Amino acid sequence: MHPAYVRIDVAALRRMYVDERMTTTEIARGLKCGGSTVIRRLREIGIPRRPRGPSLALRRRGVAVHPEWSPDVAWVVGLIATDGNLAGTGRSLSITSKDLDLLESARRCLALSNRLVRVRSHWGSCGYRLQWRTRAFYDWLIAIGPTPRKSLTIGPLRIPDEYFADFMRGCIDGDGTILVYLDRDHAGRKVSYVYRRL
Repeated sequence: MHPAYVRIDVAALRRMYVDERMTTTEIARGLKCGGSTVIRRLREIGIPRRPRGPSLALRRRGVAVHPEWSPDVAWVVGLIATDGNLAGTGRSLSITSKDLDLLESARRCLALSNRLVRVRSHWGSCGYRLQWRTRAFYDWLIAIGPTPRKSLTIGPLRIPDEYFADFMRGCIDGDGTILVYLDRDHAGRKVSYVYRRL
């Protein structure tokens, strides 16, 4: 049981929450108090709460830098490039799919706790949507290539070579198919004109 009152030093709280980017749960655990106590103290001293979602925007010397690439992040970028949406507001992102497992995997990769919402398309089919807001991740996506209204505006994407396979797997999982078939289109000209195509 936590004590009724825990004295929290303002400078220490600012260092842990702002500089070290600890979560309120981690801070509460270290101070042996409840998470609501930490949140209340942040409000009292005027430190704005960070948005829920992945803490991908790392800070070095107070300057925002790129998130760390990982196989999970590259896979989600592939999903977003094919099946995702960057809203015109500048911070809202979503991925819509009929595949519930796919969206749960994306939610796990980004450490999100947002609900998966059931949605209906214009054509009447049902699916699910994972939607979240994070300005830092949104800006980072814009910097590497995906854009709002991407089907009309997307260009080359800047994906590191070592994560390209994970990115490509995300593209295929999001909106792709790998098809191997026998092409007999020109077999009428010559019997040997039959090819196995990928």
